[in-house]
Amino acid sequence: MKPILIFSLVSLFLVNLHAVKRHPLLYDKALSEKEDPYIFSMQPLFSNKDKVLAGEHKILNFYTSGDRRRLYLWTTPVDISDESEDNEVFEPSTTLPYPMYSTFSSDPFFDSPLTALLSPPRKALYDLQQYGFTTKIIGLYIGQTTENTLPNGDKKAGFLGFEAYSNWLIYSSDMGLSALTFELGYQSNLHKTEDLSKSVGSIITSNVILGDSGPIIGDIYYTQGFFDNKVLVHAGRLTPWYFYGYNTFTDSETDAFTSEMFSGSVALPQGGGNGSKPGVSIQYFINEKFYWTSVLTNTEGKASEFDFSIFNKDAYFIGTEIGYLSKENALNTRISLGVHRAKVKQKSGERKTGNGFNLMLEQELTPRDMSPYAGFFLQYEYSPAEIAPATQQISGGIDITHPFHRKGDSFGWGIGTVKPSDEKLRREYFSDTYYRLQFTENLQWSFDLQLYIHPSSSENNLAPVFNTRILFSF
Repeated sequence: MKPILIFSLVSLFLVNLHAVKRHPLLYDKALSEKEDPYIFSMQPLFSNKDKVLAGEHKILNFYTSGDRRRLYLWTTPVDISDESEDNEVFEPSTTLPYPMYSTFSSDPFFDSPLTALLSPPRKALYDLQQYGFTTKIIGLYIGQTTENTLPNGDKKAGFLGFEAYSNWLIYSSDMGLSALTFELGYQSNLHKTEDLSKSVGSIITSNVILGDSGPIIGDIYYTQGFFDNKVLVHAGRLTPWYFYGYNTFTDSETDAFTSEMFSGSVALPQGGGNGSKPGVSIQYFINEKFYWTSVLTNTEGKASEFDFSIFNKDAYFIGTEIGYLSKENALNTRISLGVHRAKVKQKSGERKTGNGFNLMLEQELTPRDMSPYAGFFLQYEYSPAEIAPATQQISGGIDITHPFHRKGDSFGWGIGTVKPSDEKLRREYFSDTYYRLQFTENLQWSFDLQLYIHPSSSENNLAPVFNTRILFSF
């Protein structure tokens, strides 16, 4: 199994690399609308009047009043812009429901019966932008089922939650911006069970069915920019993964990959991956090609409380990453190297520290403002056994947004392997495949198949877990 997985990862990388080299001119607006030998037959994603709708805010982004510097580098399909190259001013679309900050209004199978009801409150939220306030309100249902469980293992799990992701741009000047980001909601654990990874004997969890029913208190942090936002400082409750080892193709678990292997990491210490913890981060955009970021969290900070105790000398995670970004023929490439250190309480009560590292490669295969938008990724992470559930994680995959020119749909496939820190457990392998369907203007329906191959604490050779997700966007 190990040679097969390594061969698959290498083949995936070589095939995509060969495709990029074979087609050095992937992006030509004139040619892309004709029959051509490109990797994908491409067409423009949005008309000019709809470009204001083109930002898919999986993570809320701040923009300054002038250069609209991107907070999280490259996290949306296109740059939102007030003007085109010929200085034509974009106006909000009159053909779609009132402007939303997503691509949800793209190519639904059915018209939303809620359009008339939701348009007035959408307009009110849209109008709040003039005061620097943006928000995205979602509802999410996810269900899991499997038959290949350990004795007395759960065979189904379910989660229903509602969240509001909001950002308030308090002030912006030539020095930098001041902003407040907050994420609040409520979740219900429908079957009083956890993610089914434990039931099949795996240490690779999903991020969406964890914990009991109760309030969701996610990221709540203040941001201050300096030197025209070349330096950004964030403090409060934040998700360290957004600042260390972040994968732009796999975020977020609500509408892309659900597995922690791709949306976070099994080889990162608890409190250093995809989950809100009290912490502080500094980002430095050195120039257009290089960035530097560092994040510190209190790994024992409370998960669902207003806990802002950032510094804890006995339980911490600190990660520092430097990245290189290049752009060739409108295609982004990102290579990053990160090192991290953590102090973790052992089962014996003793506390130990350890150092690890993270390597990431991301490559776009089509430009962000074209359909389909595709890219692939490769990642390797290492941590010593004392500080993380796994000592090694190798993963790779491909993600295609707007496949078959259906705006709003998405497809992803990822594979990988992890080596558990516990020597009594065996190395396990994993595959995650999903397809997201734009069902109505407000509703996305996703179908996932997770294959746990040689689960670490099970004698089963294969344990499939089936997921379904329904995401409602206000």
